[in-house]
Amino acid sequence: MVETFGDVNFYYYLCHSQYDKDMELYNLLKEYLRGRDVDYREMPFGIAFKHDKLDYVFITDKGDEQYFRLVMPCIFDLGSGDHMTIYNAINHVNSRMKVVKAFVEDGAVNLAFEILADNTPVIADFLPRALTLLSHARAAFYTNLDGE
Repeated sequence: MVETFGDVNFYYYLCHSQYDKDMELYNLLKEYLRGRDVDYREMPFGIAFKHDKLDYVFITDKGDEQYFRLVMPCIFDLGSGDHMTIYNAINHVNSRMKVVKAFVEDGAVNLAFEILADNTPVIADFLPRALTLLSHARAAFYTNLDGE
């Protein structure tokens, strides 16, 4: 069975993530989302939630508990455009956005916010900025895709 949240297919993450729901960042994120009445779903690879109508996925990494990876999955389907134009839009995001990277996986463009959290992480210190940066990266991708 393929896990979904909204319209997002999470097949890639199911196959490639090492899940550990006992991770401190995992539990801190759940607490943060609950405290702000954000609906989320615990998935076999992490936590999926929506913010401002956009999908986000926190991916756990069993091998590195300080690694915080928040993905905005499937922002663009590769089958629906010129690959060189898409490549240029991805390159634009990667070369101009701090801490955010665009990448292609399973036929779709995805965005990721990745940091190493310190030993006493406070989600409220970086999650709002992560959401803003990913949203801006998405806008920059689409703006560059349209040739602006």
